[in-house]
Amino acid sequence: MHWLIEAVLYTMVDLVGYTVARIFLPLVSFRKVYVQPLNSPLGMGFNAFGYRHDEDGRIEIETSFAGFVGFVICLFALFTFYFLIRAAI
Repeated sequence: MHWLIEAVLYTMVDLVGYTVARIFLPLVSFRKVYVQPLNSPLGMGFNAFGYRHDEDGRIEIETSFAGFVGFVICLFALFTFYFLIRAAI
């Protein structure tokens, strides 16, 4: 049962987090930060923090780290909406 919960959690972080990071990071950074495409070779040239600079000077985030960043953004948005709704009541 533990492996099922772990698999669902990793899937949510990967799918939801990656999608949110892929949309949100370029918008916030004015296209200076972007996420590695899913069909590119994995882990080639990224540093320990999960990013690298490309030939244009932009920052490319690794897919697994982007999933984590996107999931944190989602959690922050959910808590913000919760507190805004709670304050309005």
